[in-house]
Amino acid sequence: MCGGRHVPAPGGGMKGLDAVVTPQEWEAWAPDPTVARVRIERWLASQSQPELTLQSLATFPLGREAVVRLLGASEYWTQVFVQNPELGTLVLSPEEWMFPITADDAHATARRLVGASVSYSHRLDRLRYVKQRGVLRCLVHDLTGIWSPPKVWAALSELAEGLVRCAAEVVWEEVRERHGVSGEFPVAIVAYGKLGGHELNLSSDIDLVYVIPDDLDEATETVVNKTLVALGRALSDRMGRGALYRVDTRLRPFGRSGPLCMRWRAVESYFKNHAEPWEQLAMIRSRVIFGTQEEAERWQGLRQAVVFRPARGEWVVDELMQMRVQLDNFKGDNDLKRSPGGIRDIEFSVQMLQLLHGYGEPALQGFSTLDVLGALAELGLLKSDEPRRLAEAYVFFRQIEHRLQMGDDLQTHVLPAEDAAWTALARSMNEPDGAAFRDRVERTRVEVRELYLSILGRRGEVAGKSPWPREADPWLGALSGEGWAESLRENRDSLTRVTWLARMAPVLMPYLGQDPVVSEWLISGEFEEMKPRMRDGSAPALRRAWLLAACRALLLETSFGEEWSEVLDEWFFAHKGGLEVIALGSFAGRNMGLFSDCDLWVWGQEVEAEQLVARVQTVRQAGAPLNMDLRLRPEGRSGPLASSVASFRKYRTERLETWERMALSRARPIGGAPQALPEIEDLLAKPLTGEEFEELLTMKHRIETERVPAHHWKRHLRHSAGGTDDVEWLVHLAMMKEPGWRPPVANGMQAELASLENSRILVPEDVNELRLTYRLWQRLRMALACLAFDADVVPENPDKLDALAEVLKYEGGNAMLKEIQHGQTRVREIFDKGVRRLQEW
Repeated sequence: MCGGRHVPAPGGGMKGLDAVVTPQEWEAWAPDPTVARVRIERWLASQSQPELTLQSLATFPLGREAVVRLLGASEYWTQVFVQNPELGTLVLSPEEWMFPITADDAHATARRLVGASVSYSHRLDRLRYVKQRGVLRCLVHDLTGIWSPPKVWAALSELAEGLVRCAAEVVWEEVRERHGVSGEFPVAIVAYGKLGGHELNLSSDIDLVYVIPDDLDEATETVVNKTLVALGRALSDRMGRGALYRVDTRLRPFGRSGPLCMRWRAVESYFKNHAEPWEQLAMIRSRVIFGTQEEAERWQGLRQAVVFRPARGEWVVDELMQMRVQLDNFKGDNDLKRSPGGIRDIEFSVQMLQLLHGYGEPALQGFSTLDVLGALAELGLLKSDEPRRLAEAYVFFRQIEHRLQMGDDLQTHVLPAEDAAWTALARSMNEPDGAAFRDRVERTRVEVRELYLSILGRRGEVAGKSPWPREADPWLGALSGEGWAESLRENRDSLTRVTWLARMAPVLMPYLGQDPVVSEWLISGEFEEMKPRMRDGSAPALRRAWLLAACRALLLETSFGEEWSEVLDEWFFAHKGGLEVIALGSFAGRNMGLFSDCDLWVWGQEVEAEQLVARVQTVRQAGAPLNMDLRLRPEGRSGPLASSVASFRKYRTERLETWERMALSRARPIGGAPQALPEIEDLLAKPLTGEEFEELLTMKHRIETERVPAHHWKRHLRHSAGGTDDVEWLVHLAMMKEPGWRPPVANGMQAELASLENSRILVPEDVNELRLTYRLWQRLRMALACLAFDADVVPENPDKLDALAEVLKYEGGNAMLKEIQHGQTRVREIFDKGVRRLQEW
């Protein structure tokens, strides 16, 4: 009797269950023979023709062993067999045992069943059926020893990969139909962790990251986000057959606080420039499981650049080790995965060695723990017997993990507390003595912990440690080659310089990490003699010149604006063709900031202007820090790109406003300008009237009051009283009021200040004070940009203020703030004095 129903011995000479399974088989295969018998009888009782199943059990010994082992060890699978008797009969079908599991086969089977489904929920149920059938095949091969443990892990991973691919397609087809979107699902799905490493276990979470194309339009991106939310539910929600997989997306950029999907360029930028050490470690086991071949290769290229670097700062290792200590303290002694001497110790040891030695060693850049242990042995990076001992322990622990999870289909790693449970676990592992088995587990854990501490304790003997600080890792850690660390060890002055620059200019670190030439100049000291030049005008050459100008400004206190604008002058002169090119704004004044646009006004043929715009876009897309802004031209965005004598004269007569005339007062021709220059000179030759002068002062007041938030009123370096605007406006008001004070050749703000010394509105001492303070403001703006602080705003935070002071080589933030306040006061006093004299002029 079982469950109220008798399971008769079939007639016609057919034997009953006791005769089909011998006492020796019950004892050899079942963790608890009595429990196994009861569970099998429940399964038989659920069938309409149990005699057929008994016949199959009698004639197929391998299937009989699988049933006894599986139902004897798992109440969960007993319930599955009772609810779905057809699944149980599959175990007794020899053809079910013949074929391996591949992602393509799992995907094809799922697509076939989904295609015959009548509803969305039915399609999700069919996916779960395919999973049940696939996991069952893995289990029977595992329990009977036909597949090795690594083959079982790989099969479970292939099954998951195929089902995730099919689920993504099913959900996309459902969502896109509702939103009127066509095409394939435009997402690359990246698997991390056990699935990424092709080592999935019976009840693993699957860690997924989603990446979308750079050029995906916003409307489709919105639909994609809805699809990904629905995909998470489709995989994780429990239905009649349970869940497919629990999904964890916290390994994406910025974790829980980040968007569910990001574009490729943003993902690449994050991992190359901002990934924490633990994120780099996690990336070792990551691969694209849904997407194009090109996307798979692009991800592996990113993984290569982020994970397998030639050298790493010792801080990376220390931080990861500290993380492990925290994990050790978090879990109890019975956790087979996370507690000392467990699965995580083995995986962490292997991945740390990959992180430290993987550069230039393809065998160490693999995904599978066992494969990499083999490579470590071949390369001699572990002592002779260490790889074997770790591999044996890893397989042993993972087998125990499977048995623990198989019982109730739970994600558990907790070892038993009771002796009876230890005995059942031991018998499921083909070991008859529970106490001896428990002792073996504990000895192995102690051994693994000793190996873990030994391997990581001697990492300094073999690891490519780097002398640079953490802040420099996006720079020096990203450079190819192994000589950087040695160069810095040999030259303490260079290390000091590199350390200071890394702390003071985090914004520049990713750019330096892509430029070994500038890096070499900085380490060798050659940068002091290397003045930025355009060279061949390519995007890399422009980026190199920009980078060198920025580093020189920080380290040598040269003027970034002057050096960079000279490079840009060369570039535009070489590429302007038949155009006349006039620099405006900060470009004209040679006081550009780190990320300033080039304000330009071009004269000539419209088609040539369009070609110049296209050339700028081409080098910018190739990585040059160059952007052209033509909005200060007459008519702005609404007018043609290029001006002519006729169009400018017409605009000047009909529409030119006083503020536009002031903007053009900064005009600086790049090369010859036979058409534009006479027109500009004629425009600026006419002195401002008193009414026009007051109109500009009113505009200046509006800029101060409207563009500066109240909480930045005294801290804005451009628009606050005493800021750069005061200096620039005073200079240009003076030269528009008295055109004769303009320098004979336009050459930037410093030349214009020098020319102002010849006026009678300011004494030379005032002009010199303006010059020095203006240069200080420019250095402050440069430092703010390099530190990634708010643009043009002196920070209130004491730590930020001290960092800014260190860049500018002040003793501290308070000393610097005192000088800034003094400078603002004096500049505003000089500005007010100069304006009064101009009003009286």
